[in-house]
Amino acid sequence: MRVRIQLLAVATVTVFALGSAPTVAGAKLPPPRKNHQQQASALFVVNASGGTATSPTGSTFTLDLSGVNPDAVFFTDRPARDTGVLGVDRMLQVLRDGQRTPPNGVVDVSGGQQGPFAVAVELTNPSYDQSSHTLHYQAHTLKKTKGTRLTHYDRRLDTQLPGQFGRAALFIDTSPFGSTNFCGVTVANYTEQNVTLNNQSKWGTDTWDPSPPNNGFILGLVANTYWQSDGGFARGCGNSTTWQQADGTTFNTSVTDPYGNNPNSISCTSSDPTGHPCHLDPSSVTRGPDAQVTFYFCDFARQSICPGQ
Repeated sequence: MRVRIQLLAVATVTVFALGSAPTVAGAKLPPPRKNHQQQASALFVVNASGGTATSPTGSTFTLDLSGVNPDAVFFTDRPARDTGVLGVDRMLQVLRDGQRTPPNGVVDVSGGQQGPFAVAVELTNPSYDQSSHTLHYQAHTLKKTKGTRLTHYDRRLDTQLPGQFGRAALFIDTSPFGSTNFCGVTVANYTEQNVTLNNQSKWGTDTWDPSPPNNGFILGLVANTYWQSDGGFARGCGNSTTWQQADGTTFNTSVTDPYGNNPNSISCTSSDPTGHPCHLDPSSVTRGPDAQVTFYFCDFARQSICPGQ
């Protein structure tokens, strides 16, 4: 009886992952890249058509903004200099995840009959109703904006807001925190055929760091290559590739690491799942923004030696 030669491929997908390198059939893969969250502070701007300041108790009051634009503009400092737009609900999630202390801000009122106002506040207990376009905070009035990027307001701060006001912008300043997702992929070819990269893609908001090989790149026997896409500030990340063996079998790898509470989605599919199945390593972990997942491309005739079953 003709004995089929072992076909074994390993694809290791790491998302901001730490740990030792896996060993397959005596061959040690390169260790996963150790990424470090870039610490950056952010300034958010929320625009509203009006609002109220009610139930004052000393320097504490309830701030309700109405006609809130569903998108907040943000700016970040170095080294992760970035600008963009986030939904207000996503902004609140970012603030909850990244801030150990309540953020400070300024309510800048430009509309209404009583003239412009600017009040520095500490913000707690946020809630946002997307259907009614209202944003609610408990606010504590501050005398100065010390420690924020809003110190230019100090020379014209007011001590309180009017009970009802017109157009307003809420500026929210954060302390430095990390809010970047990393989607890194190492692919090692342990088959007895060359594997060619047919396609590679990433989310439009991602940055390659480093980029994968160009389409048409041939990954030789017992060779490996690495790429990573970084999601930037509070955006999550995602990338995918398609590889093809000389016999026509294709393998598709995909990793998506959305920012926030949505679960990571990591998959590996084969065009020949019976003859060349993909198995997930049982030690793989998918958790929040940090995950390490290992897939094995195997040959049916030698499944007994293929990990991940």
